[in-house]
Amino acid sequence: MQYFTFISGFFFLTLVFNSTKPIKEQVYIYYFIVIFVALAIGLRGNDDEYTRIYVIIPTLEDFFSGNHAIINAKGWIFGFISSFFRTLNFNSQSIFLFFSSTAVFLHAFFFRKYTKYYFLAFLLYLSHEIAFKEWNGLRMGFASALLLPMIYYLEQDKKIKFFILVIIATLVQYVAILSFLLYFFNRKIKPKYLLFGLLVSVLIAKFHIVYNLVWFLDSSNLTPNIVSSYLGYEAYVYDAGLTHAKTIQQIITLLVLIFLFGYKINTSKIYNLLFHAYYLSTIFYITFSELALFAFRFGGHFYSVEPILLTYIVTTFKQRNIAANMIASISLIAAYLNYIVVGRVSPYDLFVNYPT
Repeated sequence: MQYFTFISGFFFLTLVFNSTKPIKEQVYIYYFIVIFVALAIGLRGNDDEYTRIYVIIPTLEDFFSGNHAIINAKGWIFGFISSFFRTLNFNSQSIFLFFSSTAVFLHAFFFRKYTKYYFLAFLLYLSHEIAFKEWNGLRMGFASALLLPMIYYLEQDKKIKFFILVIIATLVQYVAILSFLLYFFNRKIKPKYLLFGLLVSVLIAKFHIVYNLVWFLDSSNLTPNIVSSYLGYEAYVYDAGLTHAKTIQQIITLLVLIFLFGYKINTSKIYNLLFHAYYLSTIFYITFSELALFAFRFGGHFYSVEPILLTYIVTTFKQRNIAANMIASISLIAAYLNYIVVGRVSPYDLFVNYPT
């Protein structure tokens, strides 16, 4: 209930700024709230796998002196940063403050850079995405947040910085290697090809093509060990189906964006990159729907752009304040479902509680 109460307060603040002219104090209020959320995320109590593995991460003295299985499994840069904190005798709280809090700041900073409705974007983020990533994850949220500066550098034609960020993100969470795909989507694509690709992805799922291919590769010992290990657990590879709420929501949103912006002759380069990231997210949700873990990991990596794109829909309405408030109201409903009905986030505890 405490999370929903906070989001409800932010919802009413968003309504105010949706309906008034921007003032300079608005930015200060925004970042004050962002800092609060980032600290709350970083200082939360947690006893998940990361607090448990932190005690077996080697210090820098031993980091380069052997083949550490935990480093290979979790990513070299994640391991190195964790090892650095271990060398300083910090407890496991340090990795939550670094990775999760940084992810919150990255979202907030690029929301403000990419859309004037950044309060609304942050509300959408608080209502849904943050519950699945920063509250319940560590590496995935950080790697997904890095997608936003990757898009910025691609838009600026700073390709070297883009590839450096892709490498960093991949060495924190391996799924981030998929970010390379954005390099090939750095242009406008005609709506008919986008719709065709969406249709093909549905047919691929219906005919179990990806599902059968993955199991064939695994039976032939051609999949990486980390993939094979997940395939051995039924809890990870269940069939989420094409009617999963998130998949349906993304398909609808994608179609709306295609028909609102796809037929415009001129759309900004940054919009095209954000849209194509979301397009990739939706395609992965569909094609890997029978292997739920991979669908949520692959699709989830790209949907950090969703709050920004949803605010762009507002600009197509004459009564933009009404449209913005309607989207804000929908986000509040999503927050109620996530935090009250489903209870995706456990009650808040300050500081880590394991290991001490």
